[in-house]
Parts: sequence; C-alpha cells; structure tokens
Amino acid sequence: MRKWAGLVIRLGVTAGLLALVLVRVDFRSLLDVVAGARWQWLLAAVGLQFVTLLWAIRRWQVILVPFGIVAGFWRLTRLVFVGQFFNAFLPTGVGGDLFRAYYLGKSYERPFSVALVSTLLERDVGLCALLLIGTAAAGYQRIEFQGVPLLYLFVALLACFMVANLALFHGSLHELVIRLFRRFGRTDLTRKVEEVSDGLSRLRADKTAVIKTLGLSLVIQLLSVFIIWAAARAIHIESPVEAFLVFIPVIGLTTMIPLTINGFGLREGAYLLLFSQIQVPPERSITLSLIHFSLNLLSAIPGMLFYLPLRGERASVVSTIEEYQHEKTLKDSETP
Repeated sequence: MRKWAGLVIRLGVTAGLLALVLVRVDFRSLLDVVAGARWQWLLAAVGLQFVTLLWAIRRWQVILVPFGIVAGFWRLTRLVFVGQFFNAFLPTGVGGDLFRAYYLGKSYERPFSVALVSTLLERDVGLCALLLIGTAAAGYQRIEFQGVPLLYLFVALLACFMVANLALFHGSLHELVIRLFRRFGRTDLTRKVEEVSDGLSRLRADKTAVIKTLGLSLVIQLLSVFIIWAAARAIHIESPVEAFLVFIPVIGLTTMIPLTINGFGLREGAYLLLFSQIQVPPERSITLSLIHFSLNLLSAIPGMLFYLPLRGERASVVSTIEEYQHEKTLKDSETP
C-alpha cells in the first residue's frame, strides 16, 4: 500500500510541476524550434551519449577490482544497458542498479551485497565529479540565479558531500549517523550507509583505483555536459559552453531528488529557470530538456535486446533482492 501511495504522490507532483512549466510555453513556437533543429548536432549528441556510457562501463570495471572481480568489458556492457532499460522503461521496485548487481553477483559468484556496493560507489564518485566540475565552472563564470551566485550553492553542496563521506570513514561520526537513522526508523538509510562505507574502505585501499575512478568520473561528467551543449546547438541555442558547465550539474543534482517520475517536471523546471538567466526563450529551454530525456531513452533501447534472454529470471531477481532486504532488516533490528 505504501508503494502505491508513494507512486500516486509522485505522479501528482510530476503532473503539477509539468503544468506549471507548460503554461509558460507557446506550443506553436516549440514546434517551430523542433522543425528547425540541425540534425548533424543531434547526431553528435547521440554519439557522445553512447561514448559516455562506454566510459561509465570502464569506470565500473575499475571499481570492481578492489572487490576481487575482474570483469570482462563486454559482459559489463550488457549489464549496464539492461540497467538503463530497467530504469527507463520498467519503473518497478527493481531498479536498474539492483538488476545489474544481481547479475554481476551471479556471473562472478559474489554475494549480492558486494555487487550492489559497486553500483552505489559509482553514484558516489560520479556525484563527487559533478560537484567538482560545477564548483570550478561556477567560480570561473560567476553566473547568478535571482541575484545569488551559483557558486555559493555548489560550495555548500560540496561541503555537505565531503562531510557525508567523512562520516562514512570517521569511526565516531559513522556511529553517530547510524544511531540517528535508527532512532528515526530509517533502516533503509542505515543499510546504504554501511554498504557505501564498506565499499569506500575497499576502494580507498587501492590508490590506483581511486585515481582512475575519479579521473574517469570527471571525463564522464564533462562528456555529459558536452552532450547537452551539442543538443543546444542543434536548436540554435548559442550560449557559451561555460554556462553549460554550471547549469548541467545543477540540473543533474535537481533530477536526483526523488519527487517525480523519471525526473519529469523537475528537469523541465530546472532548464526553464536556469536558461532564462541567459535569455534563452522558454520554448528552446523546454525543447532542450525533452531532448535530454529522449537521449536517455535512446541509450536504453539496446538494453531491451540484452534483456530478452534474461526476462524469465526476473522473478529470481525480485526474490533475491527481497531476501537481501529482509536479512538486512533483521540484522538491523537485532543490533542494539
């Protein structure tokens, strides 16, 4: 019942945010923007989207080494694309990351928890790179939103990120965070903190892996910015790339907020508000946000082909995940 209630709430928030955004759009002008798109730039954006995925696969490959998993690039490629497919087209309780973790553990005979940590680490290191790029770009470009420099936002977020990761390593801080989560009944967050802490400890022990992972994450996030810059050029948004280095990290952080379905509404609102600061018309901003979403869907389509031979095992995936969550819940309840 709680899952259905959460879904209904998210649908309502999504619809409300989209309505607020779309009332500001002239749909005839929007269609004109689409009709006048330069396809060579769109193709460049599509190409960069798949190149970025390949770099992400390489990053995952590096992260797995400290866990004793030497994974083949092709096998990880299939798992990543299937994960993309689950995230984009199968909005269920079994997300793409959980699906990837299940098949990674099965392929290399590793516990599901170990495989899951590697995907959580990808998120953590990727977020670090995103914040570093946004902070550096905001410091250089000095772009403001409603009179407030975006640099302040990035500095605050980067500080919070550093404190959060410090808490994962520092013994007393770690225990304090765990006790707070348990006091408020958030055993789900307790599990994630423990898992990421364990994974970070393993990764930190391998200095070469740390450097490679952060370097690859910076490349991935920079490519993600250039994807949207190329898409913007396709619809005649001629803004400098420096603005995109500030805006795209903000948009990426905004869509991480779990309030809407697949980031709808939040993404469009962020595009509209941010690009209005550099005099981009609403129709072009919204079109750019829709291209962004379409690129994500397009990159998920190959995953359907990889998923077809595995679809009969979906029940096993769900069963394994539910068993893992149940065991962790019991363990947390037994811990004083």
